[in-house]
Amino acid sequence: MKSHFNLLVLTLLTINSIPIGKLNDYLLIGTIKSTMSVKIYFIDIRFIFRRSMVRFGKEVKMAAGRKCEFCKEQALDAAMKVFWEKGFLGASLSELTQAMGINKPSMYAAFGNKEQLFVAATDYFAERHGSQACRNLQQSEGTVKERMKVYLSTVSDMQNQPGLPPGCFIAQAIGESVGGSLPAAALSAIQKASGISWSFLTDFFQHEIDAGRLSDSKSAEVYTRYTLTAIQGMASMARSGVPRHKMNDVIDLTLLAFED
Repeated sequence: MKSHFNLLVLTLLTINSIPIGKLNDYLLIGTIKSTMSVKIYFIDIRFIFRRSMVRFGKEVKMAAGRKCEFCKEQALDAAMKVFWEKGFLGASLSELTQAMGINKPSMYAAFGNKEQLFVAATDYFAERHGSQACRNLQQSEGTVKERMKVYLSTVSDMQNQPGLPPGCFIAQAIGESVGGSLPAAALSAIQKASGISWSFLTDFFQHEIDAGRLSDSKSAEVYTRYTLTAIQGMASMARSGVPRHKMNDVIDLTLLAFED
């Protein structure tokens, strides 16, 4: 048992970057239940602290080839909500890791730095939430006006969905990007996400114009710009606390541009 214990101590010292020569500076307390079950705490004589058991658990298990102890998707969902509510600049690392339920080393290991985490959260939003309205529009039937009502209603529902911050993740980020304060990768991710909506709507309106179901008095680009402007305004209203039911009249007015 002594040899197993010494081997485990050397392993933990290595994981935590503690030189063997510094062992005398630490008080080592071990509770041995078996050769494979050891709880160890390091208390520095110069400044007292407890080494996180979470760090031990994650590092040892990852070294042994086992899976991380947290769900990356759940952590990413939590990070998305923090960025959605506070923006990239307003979200601190402490707020992000607290919401994600992990420590900073685990965040860096799983997602990279804050900018890389924001990029991942943006992609996650686009796939999980941003694409639903587009799918509903594709699958809907009826006139252009009726189909656009489905689209705008889905967007407004998402902007006021319980369990999510009000407004729109992308709209929030676009507001930050205006001042040129977003890092390059974060800005690129936002432009990519917003570009998907632009391309989808432009293709949709062009198809409807070509089919004679939408007036060609305006170009597909104009219809798209008009729609996205309305969505940005709806997001601002939701963020300021305007309830969902009050958006119905706004949607009806917006739909006047798509009369047969």
